[in-house]
Amino acid sequence: METFSSFDFPELNWTDFTLLSELLASRNALYKSFNTFLGEIMECFHSEVATYRNKAVKAIRHIAADVPEILDESRIRVPVIQRIHDGSPSVRDSTVEVLAKYLGRQTDVPRKLYNIVSTRIMDTAINVRKRVVKLLRDLYYKCSDEELKIDIASKLILRISDSEVSISDLALKMSQEVLFAPFHGIDQDENDYFGASYDNAPKARKERIRQLTNIITGAVARMEGGNTTALSQIVQKTIDTSNEKSKLWFEKIFQWIIDCLFNTMMAHDEAEEIEQFKNCLVTVHAFIKVCPDLLRETQMTSLQPYLSISQQEDWPLARYVLNIYQDVLPRIKHHDPDLIAIIERLLVQLVGSSPLEVTPSTVSCLCVIVDRISHRYNILVTILGSCIVKLRAIQKGIQETKALDRPATTVAKLLIICGLLCQHFDFDGKRKEAYEKVKALDKIAEGKIESTAFELLFWYCGKFSYADNTLIRMAALQSLGYFFMRYPTWITTESSLELMDETFKEGPVVMQTRLMKVYHEFLSSEEYRLARNEEVAGASLYTKEIDVDILLGNTADFAELGVNGSLMQRYLSKILECSISNSSDLRYAAYEVISVVMHQGLAHPVLCMPAIFAAETSPDNALRHKAYYLHRFAHDKYGTLLYTHFPQYFDKAFQYQKLHFENGVQGYRTSGGDTKFDALFGLAFSIIKQKKKPKMDFLGALLKPFKFDLKETTVDEVDVYYLRFLADNIITLDLTQSDEVMLLLYHISRIQATSCADLISYIQFIKKNRSGSDMIDHFAAKSAIAMYILLRIKTSLKDLYGISDR
Repeated sequence: METFSSFDFPELNWTDFTLLSELLASRNALYKSFNTFLGEIMECFHSEVATYRNKAVKAIRHIAADVPEILDESRIRVPVIQRIHDGSPSVRDSTVEVLAKYLGRQTDVPRKLYNIVSTRIMDTAINVRKRVVKLLRDLYYKCSDEELKIDIASKLILRISDSEVSISDLALKMSQEVLFAPFHGIDQDENDYFGASYDNAPKARKERIRQLTNIITGAVARMEGGNTTALSQIVQKTIDTSNEKSKLWFEKIFQWIIDCLFNTMMAHDEAEEIEQFKNCLVTVHAFIKVCPDLLRETQMTSLQPYLSISQQEDWPLARYVLNIYQDVLPRIKHHDPDLIAIIERLLVQLVGSSPLEVTPSTVSCLCVIVDRISHRYNILVTILGSCIVKLRAIQKGIQETKALDRPATTVAKLLIICGLLCQHFDFDGKRKEAYEKVKALDKIAEGKIESTAFELLFWYCGKFSYADNTLIRMAALQSLGYFFMRYPTWITTESSLELMDETFKEGPVVMQTRLMKVYHEFLSSEEYRLARNEEVAGASLYTKEIDVDILLGNTADFAELGVNGSLMQRYLSKILECSISNSSDLRYAAYEVISVVMHQGLAHPVLCMPAIFAAETSPDNALRHKAYYLHRFAHDKYGTLLYTHFPQYFDKAFQYQKLHFENGVQGYRTSGGDTKFDALFGLAFSIIKQKKKPKMDFLGALLKPFKFDLKETTVDEVDVYYLRFLADNIITLDLTQSDEVMLLLYHISRIQATSCADLISYIQFIKKNRSGSDMIDHFAAKSAIAMYILLRIKTSLKDLYGISDR
């Protein structure tokens, strides 16, 4: 038998050491209690306190860091996944971190888990969205499923428009990586085909380009309405931030993409695959809008047939082609005169034959080409003259016979064309610059065209007894909206103001909704126009020619500067009323106007906050998140100034909820498949609690309606449903700090010591003086219910947060 000295040990490998360490650890009480501790951690996942839930998720994260296999157990993984819908942003952030590491070690991406995690890219918490953006980029290179790659690309592209700048910049970087970086691998083979065009590339290279381009096209197809604004921003910023060498490389791969898309488009056209053709078309638009010189003349010519289509389902294709021509043609240095003449002729035909929804794109495209390329102004003069002559004849017929002699849709289209022409082409300005080319305008009107057009459009907005007058009035109002974009001071004339007053007072809901859309378009166009004027004015300071009239403010531009503000000061209260209308369309339209007002600073922010606060409680997820981001914008810009009228905000939110649920209003909602409740004020509170004073004012204001003077308060002022609404919010708010809970309990105790004590004395007085009477004191009854609700709040808070009376 071999013997060893007390200092000699046999040779051991790492496995032996591991087994020995585990053997020794297994004798430890902590090791034996692992399952017990794990069970306690899992219990915390269902705690009512967000801090406990967050610590439980972090505990699993630490365990999984050393033993990743623990998340393969469904009893651990499922509760973790459920926390991704938690009401607390910190819990959701920790959960996404755990799941990101779990997905990172999977050889193949589980589709079901991916669907759950990827939806959090729209989370209200900044850290959660940022973490998911990074995760999606990592998963893109990990997966081989093209559909999954398309979904990841589309989600990253859409985050370019994130309200948080850091996330927007991160999404831009990640999108560039997944969309364009894979093209680097194409030119790494031994044969240098990088300088070759797509058509001359080898078959294998073509196939690789087609695969990568299909991911971009597929991502565009998943965007709502085929909106490629985000993709265009990515392409634009990629070009703008590149050095000369990188810019040449990007332009080359963009040329490959465009050529590939046109080849694919023609194949889809031959196969009559309209939807796929449209996806390619809108993707092409995103690239050539930024790089117009990459569009070849043959490709431009190939789009012409889609301007002479007649089938109803093909009209969207015509609209996309119109957008391409309008954005690209004016920026191309050299034009083929014959091609431009053909396009003009097709557009003139399209103005008359296209449906109403395509008319704005048609007219604006025609005006841009005529004004900036061909200068054949007589085309637009002829169309305007024809519209005005026909509208005058219809006007005369209505005045004489009180009836229409043609379809209302025809009249509506004439009105829309007239308004669009006034918006996109300065007829009176061309009279001064090139009178000979537009002298035919004298046959239309001896005075200014703007006066003639306004009087005619305004007349059709009036009330007359003829068939389909609402359709025509709506078209006339929309046409005036187009007109105001060119001539903003006309919107503040007495006749325009009377028209808008009448629309708010007695107009049907559809007219009010259309007016909201006119406001939104007008304010947006004015912001863009004034920004352009500021750029021009700034540039003029560096020139020697200085216009004295501009310095003295004697120009028409200065008269237009205050139009936005004066218009909103007059009608903001009406717009706020529309934001809680019974009509969902009117509510949405009014909210869009409020959003522009806030961003442009056209009114005191406190005036708009009740509507924003109410929208944050909306059952509609999209509107709720729009309101949340607008609230964040206002919070960052105005700070504590916003939070001086909390009672008004609460009341507006309650009135908004009553539109949906009447007297069944609750102050909470359920989210996802979770059984937990989220306070309707939760989104707002997540922003407000970032600063201590507003947070304390907010919590105090929630309890203020429970405190009332028995001598001065009337029975109608005690609204039990409203108090219940506030109570629901208080109990379901995500309170993460002890001072928040203690402040609520302090206010409750104060109210109990005053209002509740007074109520007891009042009830005793009633009993003493009305003994034997069957008459019920409604004020006392409602007050007692209010105090009972307050007591239930106190009891619930103590139970939820483990606070004793000691």
